[in-house]
Amino acid sequence: MKNNLVRGFTLVEVLLYVGIFALVSGFFIGILTVVTRVQSSQTALLEVNTQLNFVLQTIQRHVRDSSHIEAQPGATENTIKLRTKDLTKDPTYIGLSGTAIEIKEGSGASSTITTSDVAVNDLQFVKYVSYPGHDSVQIDISMTYNTLNPQQQVSKTLRSAIARVSAATFDSSLIPGSNSYDVGQAGSRWRDGYFSGDVDMDGGLIVGPGDSSDYFQFDKSGSAAPSAGDCNSDSQRGRLYIETTNNRMYVCNGATRGWDYLTLTNQL
Repeated sequence: MKNNLVRGFTLVEVLLYVGIFALVSGFFIGILTVVTRVQSSQTALLEVNTQLNFVLQTIQRHVRDSSHIEAQPGATENTIKLRTKDLTKDPTYIGLSGTAIEIKEGSGASSTITTSDVAVNDLQFVKYVSYPGHDSVQIDISMTYNTLNPQQQVSKTLRSAIARVSAATFDSSLIPGSNSYDVGQAGSRWRDGYFSGDVDMDGGLIVGPGDSSDYFQFDKSGSAAPSAGDCNSDSQRGRLYIETTNNRMYVCNGATRGWDYLTLTNQL
């Protein structure tokens, strides 16, 4: 009667199986490494794209809603200053602070519109003026995913242009492009103007088209003489005042002379 013995693996078979297992393991590890690397790269790229789009949309919104872009035309600047009709947000600054983009509205505190996941390498603004069209701003942004992992070091550069929406929104300064531009024209005139400060003119003052219904009128009069304190400086020279009790027209003649006057004669 024969004994049934269990036959084991030979050394050659063991080495063969180990080699096959190592080969298959290495193959799967390689696939896993590639997949992990691609996933990490895609995650970094998605984060950079998301923050680039958010930054661009934020800047677009502020530029389009602004009343004026305070920048030297054609000059490259790292910070842009926008004037707005909302006094609580006027002026609005957008610029680069370290590796983050900051925005400051009015007297409020600055806030960042990028997170620490990315580093902004460069931010540049260039204002372009094309009268009578709207001002526009060219934006160049360079952003990198903030990591020490070389597999996730993704960088992207974006260039875009934004135009103001309404060039007829005069909520701050009405600034011409040069000394050759007019406000209104002969056939389409502005109507009333209300000012709380001074109006300075280098040229002449023409009132009305010449018919009898137009007059030059100033509204400074009273029953007593004008106050000496209203004419004690050379910068006040030229002020006019009518005193109705003695029928006199006073003219401020600077700090030395003070008020001079002319006696008015009734021609009726």
